[in-house]
Amino acid sequence: MADGWGQRGTTDVGATLPYLVRRHTGDEAHNFITLYSAGEDDKFILSAISHQSRDGNLVAVQITMSDGLTDIVLYRFGKGASIVDTAYGAITFDGTAAWVKNVNNPAVVLYGGGSLIAFGKTWSGMEKTSGDIIRYDEHGLYLTVPFQEAAPWVGRTIYIESANKRTGYPVIDVTREGNLTKITTWNPEGEGFAFTGGTRWHMEDIRIFDE
Repeated sequence: MADGWGQRGTTDVGATLPYLVRRHTGDEAHNFITLYSAGEDDKFILSAISHQSRDGNLVAVQITMSDGLTDIVLYRFGKGASIVDTAYGAITFDGTAAWVKNVNNPAVVLYGGGSLIAFGKTWSGMEKTSGDIIRYDEHGLYLTVPFQEAAPWVGRTIYIESANKRTGYPVIDVTREGNLTKITTWNPEGEGFAFTGGTRWHMEDIRIFDE
């Protein structure tokens, strides 16, 4: 663990981010999986077992907690639907990431759209929302997306594309500005990051299914 480069522009000179550096030997493709526990003194995770899909594009981490409940976290690397075999049966997924909380009575969070098929049930999300950046200043960007649709984005990350880079900004606030919606990424109190430009934006879909 180390503090690495985190500066984005002139408004956050010297900013750092925590970096996790890992090594492996050999020249074959290799994926690392790291599971972080939120409580150092209250170690509630008993075990974690990883499973890779049949096509190598999906990984599932089966996590057992001290209360006896088991969660499964999934992340997909490639395109298309992938099937991963677990102790709780096969899981089919074609989204980006998913969290199954308590496999015996599952509540599901889907990130990045797609569908999750498991335990005899199907949960489906939506594709990402995207569009052109109409204009911008150092405090944020202006979009044509309806205000009611963008209002729940506060606290999430909006992804920006330009000719030579892709990056993400925290959504600090969402307001109406005439017939446009303004996404604030940096406010006068210094929260967030100054917006440095871009041409396209997208917001990944997040769906929560409580059962």
